[in-house]
Amino acid sequence: MRFCPQCGARSEAEARFCAQCGTALPATNHPQETASVPVPAKGTDQRQRATVVQLHTMKSGTKALMVAGVALTLAIFGATASLVSHNTGLGQPQSNTAPIATTTSRPATPTTTSADTTTSASTTATFPALYNQVSDGVVRIETTACNSGGVGGGFLLAPNLVATVAHVVDGAVSIVIRQNAITTTGTIIGIDAHADLALVQTQANLTGHVFLLDTSQPEVGTDVGAIGYPLAGQESLTKGSISGLERTIDVSNGPVDGLIQTDTPLNPGNSGGPLLSVNGTVVGLVDAGNITANGIAYAIPAQTAATQLHGWRMAPVPVRAGSECAAPVGPSGVSISINDQSGSPDGPGIAAMFATYASGINTGNYVSAYALLSPHAQSLSSFDAFSQGEASSYIVTLTVSAITQAGAHDSAEVSFTSVQDPAGGGIGQACSNWKMTYTLIPDGATWLL
Repeated sequence: MRFCPQCGARSEAEARFCAQCGTALPATNHPQETASVPVPAKGTDQRQRATVVQLHTMKSGTKALMVAGVALTLAIFGATASLVSHNTGLGQPQSNTAPIATTTSRPATPTTTSADTTTSASTTATFPALYNQVSDGVVRIETTACNSGGVGGGFLLAPNLVATVAHVVDGAVSIVIRQNAITTTGTIIGIDAHADLALVQTQANLTGHVFLLDTSQPEVGTDVGAIGYPLAGQESLTKGSISGLERTIDVSNGPVDGLIQTDTPLNPGNSGGPLLSVNGTVVGLVDAGNITANGIAYAIPAQTAATQLHGWRMAPVPVRAGSECAAPVGPSGVSISINDQSGSPDGPGIAAMFATYASGINTGNYVSAYALLSPHAQSLSSFDAFSQGEASSYIVTLTVSAITQAGAHDSAEVSFTSVQDPAGGGIGQACSNWKMTYTLIPDGATWLL
C-alpha cells in the first residue's frame, strides 16, 4: 500500500498514478506500513463519532437526542375562567404551492485594504446590520415530551412555514413556536430523521423575515453567523467561518453525511437555527457539535436541504403526535415568563407563587403544584386526579393583571397562554389565551389557590 505525496490518498503498490488526484507516483512511497494513521486526503471524510452531540437543549441528565411523544389536554387551574380567544386545531395542513425561495448568490469577494482590514468590494453588509434585518425571522421552538421537552430554533421559509432539524421536533406532541411576543403552535408536515431535516407548519401566520436558501456550495473560509437560542436562553448571534465540507458524523440515528463544518461557537439550543452568509442567505441548518473540541460544529447544507423542503411544501406529509404518557414535561431550565401588572403590594408574592405552580405543571413536578392548592381545593380533587388533569398542559406565558384585597383573601385576575392537544382543549383549540379569576389565601411565605 502506498500514499499519494500530493493528496495523501491510498494507492495500490503497483499503481503509477494516484486514483484520487492523478498525480504521478514515485517508485517508492515510504512509510508504507506503520502504526500511524495517514493524513486524510483533502476533501475526504473525517467521521466524528462518540464525541458529537446534536445541539438541542433537553432535560438535564437525559442522554436521548430525540424527544418522545405525549398527548396534551388543557390544564385548568381550578377557578372561574373564560376563554378570551382561541386558535382552532391544526387539522390537516394546507398545501403550499409556491416554491421555497432559493438563491445561488454569495457574499462579494473581499478586498484587502492598505490597513490590512477586509472590506467588501460591492457591498457594505455587516453581521450587525444583518442581525437587525433578519433576526425576527428566526423562531424559538419549545416542545413537550414524555422523557423531556426541549428547546431549539428554526427560521421562516414562508409566513406559516418553519424549517428546522428533525431532532428538535421528532416525536413531540406539543410544538410551541415563539416569535417575540407571538406564540403559536406547529405541526410537522415533513421529516427525515436520517437527514435530520424537518418542515413545520404554524397555526398562525408570522410576520418576520422570510429567508432564502443558498443552492450553491459555500466555500471553505466563508464568514458565517448563526442565530439561535443557546442553552435555551435569549436569541443570540455568533460568528465564525466555514472550516470544512462533506463531513460525516455519527449520531443516535446513525451517520449523517455531507455536512458543513464550522468554527462558529454553537451550543445546545442552537439546533435548527440558520447558518447565514453575510448577505443573509441560509447556507446551512445548525445540527451538531463536537463536545471535546474547540470550534468544531456542523450544519446541514442548505444546498441539499432545499429539495426536500420544497417537496414537503408542495406535497405535505403530516406526522401524527407521539404516544401518550403519564407525565409529559416541557423543556428543563426554561422559566415561564410571569408578568405582574397588578401594582398591588401582594403582587410580587402572588406572581412568585404562580411561577412555582406553572413550573410544576410544565416540568411534571405535580407534587409542588398540588401543594399550592388550598385544603378546600385539595378536598375537591385527589392528587391522582389533579395530576391526570394537568399532565398534558404546557403554560407559555402568564400575567397577573389585577389583585383585589377582600378581607382574609385576595382575588387575582390572571391571563395566560397554554398549548394542548386540540381534542382536550375544548372546541378544538391547540393554542389558547385564557383569562382566569382566582381566590387566593395567604399561607406563611406563599399563597394558596
